Amino acid sequence: MEPQWLTYGKRLQAIASSGLHFARDQFDRQRYEEIALIANEMLAKLGNVPIERIEGLISDFARGYATRKLMCAERS
Repeated sequence: MEPQWLTYGKRLQAIASSGLHFARDQFDRQRYEEIALIANEMLAKLGNVPIERIEGLISDFARGYATRKLMCAERS
């Protein structure tokens, strides 16, 4: 089980990603960019690494609308 602060940071990143994907104007974008910055700062502090390293971990495919990834087990 991951630490609660890591879970919070990842949830904030997902909210920011979805918000930026659906932003209607510059004010929405600014709000969601601020949420993303807060999440990245939290994760950088938690991991004791520079924020640039956290920002570099977020790949292009992870940007956009965030959904839960479900894994289905094959039934035989």
